[in-house]
Amino acid sequence: MRDESATDTSPRWRDPKRYLWPLGLTIPLSPFLAWGLVSL
Repeated sequence: MRDESATDTSPRWRDPKRYLWPLGLTIPLSPFLAWGLVSL
């Protein structure tokens, strides 16, 4: 027997900042970006 009432009444959690996670990669990747710009 499936209990769907528990899943239907629970609010769905949404992360409004989930699209901003690539911005967290800018600082760790900055030395490689700088190296790429210097080698142009």
